[in-house]
Order: sequence, then structure tokens, then C-alpha cells
Amino acid sequence: MKKIELEQLSFLAPDGIDFAVDPAARRVTMTFLSWQSLGLRCSALYRGEDGKWTAALPPFNLQDNRAAFEAWAALLLAHAPGWTVRLDVVAEPPVSPDGESRFAPGDPLPSGRGPFPDVIPERRRAAVGDAHYGRFLYRALCFSRQFADRFTLSPALARVVEEFALYLEQRGRRFSNNIPLSEAHAGDRSAENRAEASFGQNPALLRDLLRRGGFAVGEDFTVWRQLPVGLFEGGVASGRKRVFPGRKSAVDLWAVEGDRLLLFELKTAAEEGEAVRGNCSMGGLSELFFYANLLRDLYLEENTLMPRPPRGEFRGYCRLIEACPQVKQVQAFLLTDPESLHPQLQGEEGEAVFRLLSGGRPGITYHRLPPYDRAALPEPR
Repeated sequence: MKKIELEQLSFLAPDGIDFAVDPAARRVTMTFLSWQSLGLRCSALYRGEDGKWTAALPPFNLQDNRAAFEAWAALLLAHAPGWTVRLDVVAEPPVSPDGESRFAPGDPLPSGRGPFPDVIPERRRAAVGDAHYGRFLYRALCFSRQFADRFTLSPALARVVEEFALYLEQRGRRFSNNIPLSEAHAGDRSAENRAEASFGQNPALLRDLLRRGGFAVGEDFTVWRQLPVGLFEGGVASGRKRVFPGRKSAVDLWAVEGDRLLLFELKTAAEEGEAVRGNCSMGGLSELFFYANLLRDLYLEENTLMPRPPRGEFRGYCRLIEACPQVKQVQAFLLTDPESLHPQLQGEEGEAVFRLLSGGRPGITYHRLPPYDRAALPEPR
């Protein structure tokens, strides 16, 4: 890992992103070294010996440090006044060994789910992305608009992000959230899933943490789990119109309190023998940024996207739809135990990052709650 030093800031850069510091221009260029960081497979689809088309490696998860550009950019912007940040990606597209590709850039995936253009300046034949790629384009769009004076995209990225914006904002298009069709599942018995279930079953624990952090909530505070954040053009059943990933993509915990929609991204240190899945990473902040922007666009009063009519009462979704006319603000909280908060997000250094993110887009604020004591959480039922 490369150590980056800038002004009063010092941090270890994640593998997978190159940070080029230009003191003369007072600019840091962050370059993704793999297309996996964009939600793309790292190589073009190619035909194997069995005649099937396969991809070598899947995209990086949103919470992976190698994909969390918003968190790293916010860290730089918060602690390097007068500097700008630019996001770029390696230009050479991945291609199959013989140069053959099953479809050209801009074409849909074989499943027909990819309505987005590629990011290849040369427009060479190569694999394009799917819903994970659409999510990246949306994140890049939101972040570059919020920090337009200090954050820019390379020409290749700017072109496809603008095309994606036109796709989202074209008059007459309607989008749907994948509403929950069942209660939140228990999932595996990992420490993080158990903590999430415990908070969901004991809302007073989260209420008390909010009050300790200075946030007013009522005695009847209610919290729900697993609010889906998939997005589809038209009806959810139309697989060809998938825009953002559905299925397991969901906000960990959420609540409606007066005119506020509260979101919680939960991080818990992995126990011995567990695989670490983004805990103690900067990626939790990128997840929070995506969730807050999407739910603002879906559910705040102006509704720039259009949620589906509610069906059923699973996970409090009807309560959310009913509250839409009153909701004026999204409050996004990072909820961690002491071991799960990344060092760059601790103390005053971390608080500066949350303050920076809270400025620039009306209707969204970001916060860091006091750490919770995992040992004190009741075992979920």
C-alpha cells in the first residue's frame, strides 16, 4: 500500500487506486487500475474450451476500498483546502485473447439488462457492465454534481456519466424500486447480521444511541431492516430494465421520524473465522452516500424518480410511502462498534469528512453515531 501525504493529511492508499499528486496544479488524480472498481468484470467475455462465454472475475463490491472513490475523494477534499480531485480509469479495455467479443460496447448484456454505454474512449469491442456499472455511473453523477467546483471526471468518464444522466432524466421514463416481498431474513449467523437483527428487534438501543449523538427521537421510535435499493425502469418484473442491483442490495436499518428519513449503515468487526466483508473500510461511507442520494431521489417530496405503488406491509414499506409527502430530509448515519470505524473516519479528522459531505446537496446530511458495545447487544431471536 502506498502512503499518500498531502497538506496535513496522511493515509495509506488502497491497492487498486493510483493517487497521483500534482503540487503545481494542486490536484490529486485518482485512477482506477481495474474495471472491477466501476462495477465491470475485469475481462471481456470469452468463449472457453467448452464453448461457453465466461468472465474471469466479478466486479468489486461497493464497500470495497478499491471501489469507494467517494470516501477517498471526500477525505482529500476535507483536508486539502484549495486542492481539486479528478477521477480517471485505465484506458485500455480488457479484451479476450483472440480479440473476439460477444457484443459491442453499448449493446445490452446477453441477459439484456445493460442499457448503459461503455467507458472506452476508443469504442473498441469489449464487455460492458450491468446493474453494478449503472450504480457506479449514478454515484459518479451525484458526487460530481455535488462537488462540481472541486471534483471532476476524466473525459472518458464524464462522457458516459452525462449519457447516463440523460438516460435517467429523459422525459417519460419511469423507474421503480424493488419493494420488499417478505420480512427481513435472518441471513447467516455472522456478527454483523446478528447485530443488525438485534437493533431491529430492540429499537430502544438505536434510539438511545441517537440521543447520545444529539438527535431527537420519540419514545415510540421504530426501526426496520433491509430496505431494498434496487432500481428498475418500468416494472420490477422486467429483467431487461434492471438499472441498479436488487436482491441483497439494501439499507441495513432505517426509520421515519417526523419529516426525516433516517438511514443506518451498520459495520461490525468480524469474529474469528469470519471473512471480512468491508468492515473497517472507507467503503461504508460510499455505501451511505449511494443510499442517501437514491432514497432522496425516490422518496423526498419532489420525487425525481418514481417508486412503485406499495404492496403489503413488509419491512415498513407502506409506512415509508405514507410518509413521503412529509419527508423533507434524509439523515444518513454510519453505525459501528469501536473496532469497525476506519482510522481516517475517527476523531476530528473523520468529523470533517462528514461535515463536507453534508454540504452541497439540500436534503441530505451525514453523521457518525457514537460506537455501540457489541457485547451488550441482546442475542437476536
